[in-house]
Amino acid sequence: MPMKPLCHCLLLGLSLFTCLLNSCGDKKEKAAQQLETSGYQTTPADFLRAAENGDIKALQLFIEQDMDIGVKDDNGWTALHLASRSSRQESISFLLESGMAVDIPGLDGVTPLMLAAREGNTTMVRYLLKQGAKAELKDEKNRSALILAVEGGHKSCVEELAPYSRAQLDTALLYAASKGKHQVINTLTSFGASVYVRHEEGMTPLMLAAHHGHTDTVNSLLDSGANRYAINEQGWTAAQVAAAAGQDTLVAILDQIPIDEEMAITEPEDAEGVDWEVPANLAIASITASNPDSTPQKDHQVEMKEAKILEKALPPQGRKHLPFVAGKTLTTTGATAATVVKELAMIDYQEKPLPLMVEKTTPPSSENGGTAELRMLYGEQQKVAVREGEIIPNTQFKIINIRRILNHSKVTDGQPTDVSIVEIEDTRTGKRREMTARIPATASEPWAVMRTKSNGEYYAVRAGQSFSTAAGEHFTITDVRPSQLVITHNGTGEVSTIPLGR
Repeated sequence: MPMKPLCHCLLLGLSLFTCLLNSCGDKKEKAAQQLETSGYQTTPADFLRAAENGDIKALQLFIEQDMDIGVKDDNGWTALHLASRSSRQESISFLLESGMAVDIPGLDGVTPLMLAAREGNTTMVRYLLKQGAKAELKDEKNRSALILAVEGGHKSCVEELAPYSRAQLDTALLYAASKGKHQVINTLTSFGASVYVRHEEGMTPLMLAAHHGHTDTVNSLLDSGANRYAINEQGWTAAQVAAAAGQDTLVAILDQIPIDEEMAITEPEDAEGVDWEVPANLAIASITASNPDSTPQKDHQVEMKEAKILEKALPPQGRKHLPFVAGKTLTTTGATAATVVKELAMIDYQEKPLPLMVEKTTPPSSENGGTAELRMLYGEQQKVAVREGEIIPNTQFKIINIRRILNHSKVTDGQPTDVSIVEIEDTRTGKRREMTARIPATASEPWAVMRTKSNGEYYAVRAGQSFSTAAGEHFTITDVRPSQLVITHNGTGEVSTIPLGR
């Protein structure tokens, strides 16, 4: 190739490259001038200020200046954190479109969502969740956005976060109880947190609140169905926990003599159904939790339409009589076991305690029947020995039968443990229940409320009950637990769980 054309090409390329550099330089210089005219310097501090101010034009100019969008201020906050704190949705949208991660960590590993939850910024919590922020993440102190919202007593933020934080609800309730955050107790339980959950040493939320002297929280937990007759690993009730901590005011609340309704066996027949007190926050919990896994960009009008449809299906406040699901055919639209289970929701859990517990039993002698030593779980915690056929003092319960069983296991290091069964009868109604040694008694089998999502039918369910669907699928309620239903498909044996609040 002749040298002159080659040199000409090289000179032309160099000239174009120089023009590009000059063009870029001119563009940056122009951006810097525009920023200065707007009152900004091309510094990280002013970039962060622009994000906090919601100044999109300035942010665009900073990007043209090749500003590092992940820069932090002296406190460890990024532009996204500052925009979140000042409720600048326009800044957040721009930063996310520019490649910033919605869950970028700031000071102590706190994400923008955590910061909004901590400060009680409900609108921003809702917006960040819609942008895909992950509620399950935790900061360097092991706190999630939900826990931070609970810590601040921010009820509305808890309502937003709860449907995205199913696995953390029980932990949040224990935390709220121990810290006295009574404002969020009812909200947490409405979304599926269980008042029966246990902390270390078998402590319930009620016991934790009692220990720390949180009167309002104790009352909120009792209103949410907490069991004041439950015992911890030491065998103490919540009243005894309060007494040991010197919380005399709470002892008076927790140690009241049981009313007649609490001293009655209420085991209904399948054909009877049950009366259900509709939780106050059921509508909020059900509507918010109806589709927590929706896409971040889901249309707001579609969302509101779904909420209105569901709201119409919700029962009114107050008492509602529910039929048991046993023998019923549910009008679900699902044709397979998997689709049927997805259409079912567990709304509530009910367990009625009796303030009694069998401490131990003794075998019958040649002259007398067996004897049961019982403890009253209130007042002076009186212990009485009662033989078969006798009435338990200060109650209407008659001991019908004592089956003494001593169990040996690795758990008890080979020592015999009394797991005897004591059958009692309510002499007023003739209804009977069995009590197991060392376990507080209940007035009936626990039951839950189940709803079909497609048409809003409500049923009471308890273990052992079976039902079918319009498609011919047959199921059995295998177990009813405080936080979930266990359902088995009769044909395949497939076991599924439905968590409380879903």
